[in-house]
Amino acid sequence: MENARLYADLIEENKRCESVESALTEARAALGHAARLMTMGELVASIVHEISQPVSAMTTNADAELRWLKREPPGPANASAMFEHIAADGTRAAGVIGELHAMARKAVP
Repeated sequence: MENARLYADLIEENKRCESVESALTEARAALGHAARLMTMGELVASIVHEISQPVSAMTTNADAELRWLKREPPGPANASAMFEHIAADGTRAAGVIGELHAMARKAVP
């Protein structure tokens, strides 16, 4: 009779252990998810900054170029330099996007 009671207690204890292990696994998964979300937020802020800088520079350079081209007489000497700046800023923005794309492909979920 004592063995049957001990066996029943052992089974009950195993069920409790399984329940605790399951809860621990869920808590770890939730913590990992929260950490990934926090990292994602930081990454997004960095991305916005890194991409907005060259895009802003392209807009500024294009606006300046348009003003020069509308002058009488137009300023073709300056046009080449401005287009080079615009192209360099576009290349910089594309580089940031390319690096992020590469990171996303290598990332482990």
